[in-house]
Amino acid sequence: MREMDLTHLMQGLVAGIGSPVHLSLPPNLSRFPWQDRSLEALIERFLHRASSISQPARPVRIAVRRKAKMPDLEKFFGIPSSYWIQLRIQWRGSAGFDGGARRILEDLGYRCEEWVGVEDSGQQLAAFCLGTGKEPKLVFWTDSRRESHKCDLLIPVSRFSAVVRQ
Repeated sequence: MREMDLTHLMQGLVAGIGSPVHLSLPPNLSRFPWQDRSLEALIERFLHRASSISQPARPVRIAVRRKAKMPDLEKFFGIPSSYWIQLRIQWRGSAGFDGGARRILEDLGYRCEEWVGVEDSGQQLAAFCLGTGKEPKLVFWTDSRRESHKCDLLIPVSRFSAVVRQ
């Protein structure tokens, strides 16, 4: 188990993206445990995918939030958590992120436990677990409407250690 520093990771990734990016981070985002580097690679690939299909003149918007318990989602997918980290990516441009996102997740060893979508709605929700684990570890939501797209990666956190910024 290793500690994930999402603030440091996001700042480094955004600096490396060639297209315009607007990043919003909470002031005191806590570090949290994660079993390996797959989450870092996943976030990096998601950001590069979104920036590659966005309109060049429009910034990719990235927001990280800490969410309290989400009882309905936790019950539906059977995911226990102390809190959630929500990574939202928004962009304007071509569609096709959801299929690419699913391939990215699967290439990194995540297995889709459940994929829920309503035909012609543009919204899809999925739960993924790492490797052969039975408990889903991530929830992925996407919403595509014409040229406006957003996706959320919801990361359940069971325990944490707060990081105080100086």
